[in-house]
Amino acid sequence: MRTKTKNMLPEERLLNLIKQEKELKDYNANTAHLTANPSDKPNEETKPVWVIKRRSSWVFVLLLLFFFGISVYFKLID
Repeated sequence: MRTKTKNMLPEERLLNLIKQEKELKDYNANTAHLTANPSDKPNEETKPVWVIKRRSSWVFVLLLLFFFGISVYFKLID
């Protein structure tokens, strides 16, 4: 929480900064379990095998459709 420090005495500013720092440390301590480590993020190695296989099967199907479309196109030209 920020307060106006323009009209405060230097001692009051210092006490206010110490209070804000303590509140921030308490907040960080209470929410430390919510932050994720970069190692917890899923990547290709940690994803389930079926996700990787599903993606590769879609690529295979799209390639088949592409080549089928090209062959139909050239048959229509002839």
